[in-house]
Amino acid sequence: MIWKMMMRSRWWQYLPVILIMGNVLPANVWANGPPIQSESAFVVGLQGAAIRSFFKDVRKSTLLRDGQKVADPMDRHMSAQVIPVMIPYEVIPNRFVAGAGIPYMQKELHMTKAGVRTTLNNEGLGDLTVFGKYALYQRDKGSQTTRFTTRVAVKLPTGKATSKDASGALLPIGLQLGTGATDVAIGGIMTRLWKRLGVNSGVHYIFKTKGNGIQLGDVLKYDLAFAYRVLPRVYERYPSPQWNVFVEWNGVVEQQQKAQGQTVANSGGHTLFLSPGLQYIGGRTWLLELSYQLPVMQELNGVQLGTDRVILAGFRWLIG
Repeated sequence: MIWKMMMRSRWWQYLPVILIMGNVLPANVWANGPPIQSESAFVVGLQGAAIRSFFKDVRKSTLLRDGQKVADPMDRHMSAQVIPVMIPYEVIPNRFVAGAGIPYMQKELHMTKAGVRTTLNNEGLGDLTVFGKYALYQRDKGSQTTRFTTRVAVKLPTGKATSKDASGALLPIGLQLGTGATDVAIGGIMTRLWKRLGVNSGVHYIFKTKGNGIQLGDVLKYDLAFAYRVLPRVYERYPSPQWNVFVEWNGVVEQQQKAQGQTVANSGGHTLFLSPGLQYIGGRTWLLELSYQLPVMQELNGVQLGTDRVILAGFRWLIG
């Protein structure tokens, strides 16, 4: 179970910092922009539709055995470039936002097998996700605001899940464009803003189904993002261009998979990322953002490739 995995991975050693920092920061409606790697509880301000897209580059080359680095006789290096396009739409003003998103992906794996260096790759559209956010609570007081929102998302198996290499052999699961499974995610998000400071936190549970003959493990995601508006110190007029900096903690706890009723040993685990970021808001309708994710904990089960780093660079644009 996910709870047992979290206890084994000593996740609780980070809890005092998360709880203390999350409750010390109160929150100005115009304090800063939305977090980069995490969700925001805000569902207002779209006045119609918006577009969000980014380029994400993921690199993996560190082989781990039960979370400890070991030598890799196959010298594997895996990279993935993901470009999603997400379109949210404000269905009920100030209350409900719905939308959809789909990624274009390019994946590549370099490895040495039988003394021969081999490269496997795959590219195309991934799985389609539809989502909705509903505002449950809003309290504005002076220069502060507090928001609570619930979010539900369904990922549909639209991406190709059985790609083959040039010889006709099935590509490894990590190189597939889709999982072949339907996922349902349910979660809650809290946002508090005050003057130039902001904090966003969220927890989402993802229910996984069977794909490619494998029962995928459920996933628990948790996020905590701190924001600070560097410039301007004081708004002389609004809107004014602004620079925001972020420090985010993004955690993923995944159950082990099952195949033919047997647990897949080399699957699942707990990863925690530290994600500093920079954001520029140029006006009412657009922003640019950059984030770097560094894994500070990777307690993966069995033998798996760990993540070296993740780079994200993107934009958001209000259409209506």
